[in-house]
Amino acid sequence: MAAPTTLRSAAARARARAAELVRGRWPQRRLGTTSAAETESKKNKEEEEEGAGWELSAAREYYDYRKSIYGDVTHRALLVDAVGTLVVPAQPTAQVYKSIGEKYGVKYSEDEILMRYRRAYEQPWGGSRLRYVDDGRTFWQHIVTSSTGCSDAQYFEELYQYFMTEKVTLTVK
Repeated sequence: MAAPTTLRSAAARARARAAELVRGRWPQRRLGTTSAAETESKKNKEEEEEGAGWELSAAREYYDYRKSIYGDVTHRALLVDAVGTLVVPAQPTAQVYKSIGEKYGVKYSEDEILMRYRRAYEQPWGGSRLRYVDDGRTFWQHIVTSSTGCSDAQYFEELYQYFMTEKVTLTVK
């Protein structure tokens, strides 16, 4: 009869290995030189021999675990917050807030809007359960209201739609 560990799926082994890592056990193994087409026994033998260097075994097992769940798709998206660091809007945000907001009663100057924007953006947000699964709209509504003093839903919607169009151009810093 096979040992209980051989009966576990790759996903179960990966979860168990991840649990070991959390408890502070960092098992290491030698890098092998075998190809994926060779047998598992040969891979195990080469891992025991001297290899090119050390590798955390958990990294491979985590990869196997993710592959068992998602197949060959390991990443669905890469999100990068580059605005203000790598690129900047061609038209300043405060200027857009003011120009669109004038018809909704926004009276602050661009400088005041910018100062209030920065203050609002730096503060911890009350809706701290932000997951960015359709939560961005609520966050930005808070920022716009704090920046301009205008809580008109139509104003926010117009701003939100504006920033989702090709009208917004970014320039490289």
